[in-house]
Amino acid sequence: YFHRIKELEENHIARYNIPLIGIIGKNLQLWAARVTEIKDAIGGILINETASSAMNNLVETYLIGAMGPQSALKYLRQVKKAAFITGGDRADLAIAALNENVSTLILTGFIQPDTSVITVANEKNIPIILSPSDTYTTLKNLENIKPSIQEEEIELVLSLVDKQINWDILLK
Repeated sequence: YFHRIKELEENHIARYNIPLIGIIGKNLQLWAARVTEIKDAIGGILINETASSAMNNLVETYLIGAMGPQSALKYLRQVKKAAFITGGDRADLAIAALNENVSTLILTGFIQPDTSVITVANEKNIPIILSPSDTYTTLKNLENIKPSIQEEEIELVLSLVDKQINWDILLK
């Protein structure tokens, strides 16, 4: 994304003396979806109300658990703020993900998890969302999420715009 903009700036914008007003980059805090937005996008339900205070947790990436727990740990340890998606009958994977402190656990197929999964999630304050769809459909529904700017992020947006815009050129 930025590489392409820099290329345009060097090869076209500067060459033709077009004034560049600014470039506002992608900010993960603004780009990442919240658990509550994910729940709504997939038509899911929160099954552990104990963790409802964590519904504003940010999710920066998605991981699908379709392997054994040992193999999944390799991927879980490489990311942060992930939503881990797996079948509701995969308690082994769910507990492995919860122990790596994911932002949320999404269980597909509307399958209620083992009570041990809910216990660990409650201890770690991690929301569990039951999806009525299969794993593939759940992931496809997540592609449609357009995170909204929250009231507490308005100052961040204004700050980014203020720092990245050349106001002298814009106001000429």
